[in-house]
Amino acid sequence: MNRNKVFDDLATHGGTAGREDGEFLWYPMLYDYFANKTLLNVGTGVSRIKERTAHWGTKVTTHEACVDIPADIYGDLASVASKSFQTVTCFDEIEHVKEYGRLAFEMAR
Repeated sequence: MNRNKVFDDLATHGGTAGREDGEFLWYPMLYDYFANKTLLNVGTGVSRIKERTAHWGTKVTTHEACVDIPADIYGDLASVASKSFQTVTCFDEIEHVKEYGRLAFEMAR
């Protein structure tokens, strides 16, 4: 065990140990929150949320701060109009954000 290492990003592992497979298990648990709704996925990263919820009638808009990652919206969440989405998700993102209180506020409005 490396005592100096605090965080291990599973997305760097790939395969069965990677985030992709763990993310797959979240969706069946969250069906009632996602089905037939408009959804903003904040910090979308490597997420496959669009393809995994499409058959539920979910209209997903992806957000990313990093322009190197494919997304529908880039930049500050403050530019997204309040009450634009019925559901807002943020998976595997909070550990990358310095102002997590502000992120939570922006997602809640």
